Amino acid sequence: MDKQPTCLVVMGPYRSGTSLLSQILARLGAHFGGWQSLHPGPNRLNPGGYYQRPEIVLVNTRLIKSAGASLGHPSSPVDTCRLADRTLLDGIDLSWSREHPVWAMKDPRFCVTLKLWIDAGKLDPGCTRIIRVRRSERSAANSVLRHYEVRNFCGCDPEVALQMTRSYDEAAEWHVRSLGLKACEMDYEFLVANRRQGIRELAGFLDIDDGNLIDQCVQLIGKRRALLRHYLRKFRHRQFVWDGVVKTIGAWRRPSDD
Repeated sequence: MDKQPTCLVVMGPYRSGTSLLSQILARLGAHFGGWQSLHPGPNRLNPGGYYQRPEIVLVNTRLIKSAGASLGHPSSPVDTCRLADRTLLDGIDLSWSREHPVWAMKDPRFCVTLKLWIDAGKLDPGCTRIIRVRRSERSAANSVLRHYEVRNFCGCDPEVALQMTRSYDEAAEWHVRSLGLKACEMDYEFLVANRRQGIRELAGFLDIDDGNLIDQCVQLIGKRRALLRHYLRKFRHRQFVWDGVVKTIGAWRRPSDD
């Protein structure tokens, strides 16, 4: 009997480092579906990319809302499983994951919805692993307030942002504790401060012991390096350069406020 592919589900509160972990997992060989299927693309707030598939984000959002909750105030995983409309998962297409020994999905909303995916038969618990990302609640909440989209989930309110972060973190912990799936828990601050050790722990969880690959992953950590790579990629495209020139000339031509 052929070995079934391994599915990695990356979860953690918004702005906790799930995108960075997904970028590292992709470099280690996990298949997220290809750049053309991921949205939004890299930007200055997340220069390494978000590694999210729009259809997965959409169905997770609808599941949370169908349980009578909101993204800023989600129900617990237990209540979400009890109240949500799981038929929303009927049309989800995971055919892109076929033929890949390790594939992955990333969405902070999985903190609340993962059990629904398993109960609906969309994920095989025997082949599914959790990558749980943690970050200081205050740091994650402050980052939420700087993000153009996510801050709207909590009404741009610092205390609501903190409570939202705590709710998602507690929901992720519940999944790790209750489902009995293999899980790797990674602290964002630890990873940034101890890059090589953190990468080795993550690679070890995937039974990977490739020194060159680990070295490549170590270089992915660091906001300044990520921003530099992001803008270097952009400058390779003529349209981006031209748009920048046009904006600069326009700024010069505008009358001064003085």
